[in-house]
Amino acid sequence: MHVGSNLLRPYSYFHNPASGTYHFDTDHDVDFTVYFVLDASWFPLFPELSDEIYTFGFWSSCTGRRDPRVMDTLAKIIKDHFELYRDSILTFVCDDDDKKQMSRRRKFNGWYLLQRDSGVIKLDEDVMFEGKAKHTSILMHIDNCCFSVVSEAYLSADPDVTSKILD
Repeated sequence: MHVGSNLLRPYSYFHNPASGTYHFDTDHDVDFTVYFVLDASWFPLFPELSDEIYTFGFWSSCTGRRDPRVMDTLAKIIKDHFELYRDSILTFVCDDDDKKQMSRRRKFNGWYLLQRDSGVIKLDEDVMFEGKAKHTSILMHIDNCCFSVVSEAYLSADPDVTSKILD
């Protein structure tokens, strides 16, 4: 059982090191896959960071009921990621193609709030993708060796913060 001071009760999950994914099932028979994919499209002016930048995401087998344990599990997986990869930079884009950008933003903020005591810092910025502003967040550990450089580059709203192309 996974225990955390401010976590409700995360589901048990397993990590597949070959794919870099995490998997868990809910009490409502919903299967989740969580991924951290290396994403060198962020911070192209800092190619030395390319092995530390991950895009975070997940998918589920179906939309289920509200289940607070899902949020707790995702927060625990993110915390575990930073324990393994202290210098990683975790990126998240609130896609708005389905008009659920604000919902995604609230959920990601909720996961972050469950990280309060872990030394993880969240920065938010609207970034231009193909002429359209999209809300993004990055998470970094306060002890990340490039924390100040990445923070400054990200918060400067420099158009070169990403060369990502979103569909």
